[in-house]
Amino acid sequence: SGGKAPSLAKVLKKIQVATECPALTPQRCRALEELVDYGEKGIDPVGQAMVKSEGRHRAVAVTALGFMKATERGPELLGLLSDRDRGVRVAAIQAVGRLQPPGTVEALARAIGSENLNEKLVAAVALGRTGSPGAVEPLLSALSHFHPKVKMSAARSLGHLKDRQATRPIAVLLADPVTVAPVRRVLCTALGDIGD
Repeated sequence: SGGKAPSLAKVLKKIQVATECPALTPQRCRALEELVDYGEKGIDPVGQAMVKSEGRHRAVAVTALGFMKATERGPELLGLLSDRDRGVRVAAIQAVGRLQPPGTVEALARAIGSENLNEKLVAAVALGRTGSPGAVEPLLSALSHFHPKVKMSAARSLGHLKDRQATRPIAVLLADPVTVAPVRRVLCTALGDIGD
């Protein structure tokens, strides 16, 4: 889109509207899509809004920066993985997974160790997105988590990474009679993706 950078006031207004969206993706939240559509010229005002905001508003700004491919904001977003607000942490994990600043894999490996289920889930997806061999170890340990959703996210990401060292742990989990059917399906798909 042409024209000049949006004003901070305009960005803050769109962020306010986006806080009402049930899902924070450009496809499902018009206000977020409009923020992302500002492109390069919207990065600074959205970054300013992120710094000035708290809670859900900050999470929206962080999410927008991730979708805007604001790579220069990556290191700043890495710092938000330890924000006191859970929603901001989750948004930061997703944004960092998209932008992949230096230190991403290590930061996401810490995030997947979180006590919070949502943080674990988004960190597992983000680790798979990195394509990094360093993501394999934290994902393998997430495979042994008690929650089926965590197991499935970790297995999907291991499938994306196509790393053969995941084959045996996935096969072991598949052979375990207590592994539930939805998890089994994802494990089979992951093995297929790995090619073993």
